[in-house]
Amino acid sequence: MLWPMKSAPKKGRPRLAGSRKISGETGGTQKEKPAGGSSPVQEVFVFVHGLNQCPSALDEWAGFFRDKGYGVEQAVLPGHQVQPLPPPSNVSAASGNPVPEPWPDFSRGLDPWLAALDRAALTAAHKWPGAELSLFGYSLGGVLGLVWAGQTARPLSRAVLISPPFRLRCLPALALGLLAPWLPGRLPIPSLAPRKMRVHGFTPVGAYRILSKAAARLQQAPPAHIPRFVVVHPQDELISTRFLEQQEALQALNQPPHLDRLVNFHRLDHLHRLAHPWPAGGIHHLATGPQTMGRENWASVTAALKDWLANPPL
Repeated sequence: MLWPMKSAPKKGRPRLAGSRKISGETGGTQKEKPAGGSSPVQEVFVFVHGLNQCPSALDEWAGFFRDKGYGVEQAVLPGHQVQPLPPPSNVSAASGNPVPEPWPDFSRGLDPWLAALDRAALTAAHKWPGAELSLFGYSLGGVLGLVWAGQTARPLSRAVLISPPFRLRCLPALALGLLAPWLPGRLPIPSLAPRKMRVHGFTPVGAYRILSKAAARLQQAPPAHIPRFVVVHPQDELISTRFLEQQEALQALNQPPHLDRLVNFHRLDHLHRLAHPWPAGGIHHLATGPQTMGRENWASVTAALKDWLANPPL
């Protein structure tokens, strides 16, 4: 996860530690088109959204990366597809909104969720032949992405992780650890995220078990050396920021000298209020753009990320 591992040999820029060129055969739905047999894009980020989050909620981040010349391919996790079907089957008579994809069979574990990342990587390889492969993961997407990085045949060059729940705060962790195993997987839990950002009005217990399984697997088998840019808010409602701070301290002590920026932590220091109800005035876990994290935070994190992208570990 955040722990240092042995780094793979590299041959200088533009190749990054532990990376290699990727290839594939499938097509995709991204707006960008391949330029003949080669692509001017040197690096493509596979975007992985959060639990019960519309993939489009990451559009602000996707725009940031595209503006910097990177390719962006969005993975869509099981139960999160919201593309409309031909009418009238795609429209709910009651709401007039597209009907979201049903939640999947959670008994199959992580495999269907990791397969979504495989599909996105193959699509990216088809669109941008020879480009390096990297990860952008928000919340659950960051945890799943690192699990996938530890088993895929396409090593990642680097990863940007926004609000990654490697370990939960005490109350959510107790609820997930003590209650979830005894509750029906389809038991709905109301979603507190803004309506326009979520796919379903509720998140079933089984979906939270997927998060727990992903975090546990990451603890058991962390991926090899992958430079990471980690964004967290100290008042995040879900994440144990103390755990992340401990890992940051361990990283500083143990990382190889030539990877002095292997894990770059960026804390969102400015408090912000959102336009939707919440006891604290906003959900700090939502760091999807300037509207959710505040313009000061957005400006500071994008400036730091721009520098990190332009100056990878040597």
